[in-house]
Amino acid sequence: MDGDIDNPRLLENSLAQAPADTFRHDLLALAVSRSPSIRAFAAHCWTQIGDSEEGIGRRLASDPAGVVRLALAHGLTSTAKTGIDDIRRILRDDCRFSVRAAVQQSDQRC
Repeated sequence: MDGDIDNPRLLENSLAQAPADTFRHDLLALAVSRSPSIRAFAAHCWTQIGDSEEGIGRRLASDPAGVVRLALAHGLTSTAKTGIDDIRRILRDDCRFSVRAAVQQSDQRC
């Protein structure tokens, strides 16, 4: 096993029941988890928490798991965050088309 959980959809559904702000103080711990599913959840939370640390966002934008970068790119579509151009730039140059397309969509909504 690659460090992921047995049932990532169950975890995602369970965690999604709580507001992202609930995880404000645990965001770094989630972002460095061995589980790509948990890191993807951290990426979602990072975009929803207005004053979350930009360094965590940069870390997630460079994550080795595409699912994490995709979650971050999708989250940028609905975020009100400003001053994250470097994170958007990292995602615009991503190796996965789906990540590049998602961040392009978020750029159009800004």
